[in-house]
Amino acid sequence: MLVDIMDMSDYITFNISLAKIFGLNASVYCSELITIYKKAVKKNKLVDDGFFKLDRKYVTDRTTLTVEQQLAVDHSWMLCGIMKKHPENPDIIKLDIDLIVSIITSEDTNKLSKLSKDFKVRSKDEEKQLKKNLVVKSLQDSIECKNYELLTALRGWVASIYSKPNTYLSKAMIKDFQKTLDDFAKGDLDLALRIVEIASTQCYKQCQWAIDLYLKDEKQRKAKQEYAQSRIRVTTQKVATNDTIKKDVKF
Repeated sequence: MLVDIMDMSDYITFNISLAKIFGLNASVYCSELITIYKKAVKKNKLVDDGFFKLDRKYVTDRTTLTVEQQLAVDHSWMLCGIMKKHPENPDIIKLDIDLIVSIITSEDTNKLSKLSKDFKVRSKDEEKQLKKNLVVKSLQDSIECKNYELLTALRGWVASIYSKPNTYLSKAMIKDFQKTLDDFAKGDLDLALRIVEIASTQCYKQCQWAIDLYLKDEKQRKAKQEYAQSRIRVTTQKVATNDTIKKDVKF
């Protein structure tokens, strides 16, 4: 049993030179991709023009790299030409092995240093954005609303909150937002949509903040309307008669 646990099939090797340039995760990922590519070639399972299909879960099981980490590396490698993705499926990829080898064997330290720095910055930013996107989608999917137009607006509100840096929203907060909205709108769809629009524009997490702003705007609008009406002069129009016309006018 102990021997089986230590079997080399449970280990993965990686290129040290590649790790120095792109980091350990990318180097391990690259080694696994090349292994998958070799198996695809051997079993004649290549898609057209050298593309091969990835099973993201399998890669995670083999390398412990999450899907987000894999996609972050993908994004950076696509920018520098190491990887291409099939237009019909992002999990069907192609590696430029010649370019990888040329990078590993290059002696241009300045170029390699810049490549390494740019890659790590892009990968980190991409991974962070992917995680945020997954959080946003999970929250949007948790919204329960029978009206599609209002559901779409609420999903847009969630996205607007996360458009700001260092923000946070929970499923409980979303439910509280919806309850406050329903209690105020009382089935008036146009009113509910207007409140959500305000919350989205202002990036308000609390529905009451949007309601307060709406009521303030309505109060100001009515006040302006009443003022405008008070400034209108109303005069009585009388029909001229023989008695009211001066008869001593000379021509």
